[in-house]
Amino acid sequence: MSTPTDTRHADLERRLRAAAEAVPSRPVPADAWVELQSRLATRDGRHSRRFLAAAAAVALLLALVGAAALLDDGSRSAGPAGGSTNDDFWAPENILGEPVVAETLTLGGQETRHELVLTDTDGKGPSLCDRYTDVASGSGTGSCTARDEHADEPGTAID
Repeated sequence: MSTPTDTRHADLERRLRAAAEAVPSRPVPADAWVELQSRLATRDGRHSRRFLAAAAAVALLLALVGAAALLDDGSRSAGPAGGSTNDDFWAPENILGEPVVAETLTLGGQETRHELVLTDTDGKGPSLCDRYTDVASGSGTGSCTARDEHADEPGTAID
């Protein structure tokens, strides 16, 4: 006894076989699987070498940027506009409170202090300044963030 599902499956199979016979086929070599695996292995090797070369180039670029940042002698002004230099921010007459040592770490084999202080060089309110100072030589570099002009507004101020 034949069910409607069996009839549909048989009809589908017959149509698929007829369609497959209409498509010209190429003979498949006996070692097709081995050849495919060999091609994939060769291709993957070339791509991973390219990937490693690109990753090495990016790592070298990041290392150069990091070295340049560490070797910066602080000769550029890192403070807000107004002509003040980094030394002006740390001058005793501009400091609004005691400097705080946030951390002590080793950079380039040298013991380095990360210091923070509030300063006012232009009378417009405090700026938060930080610097990294080489403990042995006393040289360092840093920057300041000026006070937000809207700091006292209700939507900005947090008490």
